[in-house]
Amino acid sequence: MKNNQNMYQAFAEVLYYPGPDFGKKVNMLFGLLNQSNDPATEPFRDFACWAAATSEQQQQELFTRSFDVQAITTLDIGFVLFGDDYKRGELLVNLHRELREHGIDARGQLADNLPNVVWLLGALPEGELATDLARKILLPALEKMISEFDPERIEKKTQIYQKHQKTIIEKDQENFAIYRKALMSLHGIISTDFGTIQPEIPAQSMDFLKAISSEVNLEPMNS
Repeated sequence: MKNNQNMYQAFAEVLYYPGPDFGKKVNMLFGLLNQSNDPATEPFRDFACWAAATSEQQQQELFTRSFDVQAITTLDIGFVLFGDDYKRGELLVNLHRELREHGIDARGQLADNLPNVVWLLGALPEGELATDLARKILLPALEKMISEFDPERIEKKTQIYQKHQKTIIEKDQENFAIYRKALMSLHGIISTDFGTIQPEIPAQSMDFLKAISSEVNLEPMNS
């Protein structure tokens, strides 16, 4: 593993909800990526260009569309991997303990929120725990999240929401899947640091498309 603590912390900052200093955070990360000469820099270039050309409101709207309301995917990687299986509960307990021990502020999010886990990866010393976190948790989760940005899967999600007459957030067609580029860069950096051994994706992994389909089919109980 390379000493990429600053890189991982910069990635985490970019993946939190965008604020007034989002552009500066993106530029800082892009600079670190350029210095690394890693191929993972290339997909992030498009993300940096998008951030420079958009307003804070546009940045927040796209973040919300990507990860929150009517989301493409979720940043809670325990859910990405395990759904509501008890294994997610175990993961949350362990991550919460590690975040606390390393003085990492979860910023009101669950412990398995992607930027929190990336912060933790940068804070951990080299060793088995960091390697397991990278190979067994982060890499398989990122692969599933990236796959959710496939245009066909996005269209299916949109059709589900339209079928149930929910408000559809207007899409920025040109940049709609731009967060995929940031996730690809993060995946590339982790792969470089921890190797490209194929991680084991848990058998209980949750298909996010099925999850939102179930969500919109829930009807309130009659009183």
